Amino acid sequence: MKKLYPLLAFIFAYTIGQAQSIPNPGFETWSNPNGYNVPQGWGTLNDATSEVDIFTCAQGAPGNPGDYYLKLTSRNISGFGVIPGIAVSGIVNVTTFQPVSGFAYTQRPLALTGAWQYMGMSANDIGYVSISLTKWDDLNSVSIPIGTGYANLTGMEMSWVNFSIPIDYTSDLFQTVA
Repeated sequence: MKKLYPLLAFIFAYTIGQAQSIPNPGFETWSNPNGYNVPQGWGTLNDATSEVDIFTCAQGAPGNPGDYYLKLTSRNISGFGVIPGIAVSGIVNVTTFQPVSGFAYTQRPLALTGAWQYMGMSANDIGYVSISLTKWDDLNSVSIPIGTGYANLTGMEMSWVNFSIPIDYTSDLFQTVA
């Protein structure tokens, strides 16, 4: 019997366009569950900042391609400090800013691809896009790293720029097995 191990993918981005099989990869689908727009299938910190009517995640237009894109902005909120603009394809912990879950994925892509724009406000501003592929270990209740990819965003990219972030596989654990 063949068994495919599921993977979780966590994507942190300033803006992302197309990517491999990520739910709502072009950010075309948005919902308004609490009085503000959020990208369907993506965790953001808007729930944590909505009490002060400040949002780190917003819908932008026009997308590349498509009608919309995801705009992330870090915000300095009085009493809280700087709250980063984060989006996770899945769920993000609004207290620790860490991913809680992603989505099942059964392939081994060579790279995460898409398009971004980036406008750092100072020389010290650094955004990034990353991907982490893991396998959940039910026995020990931990995520086992399978592969990662990471790219810093620095300087200014005032128009859409395509990216391809190679995924470095650190484990052959995710394989089809008999």
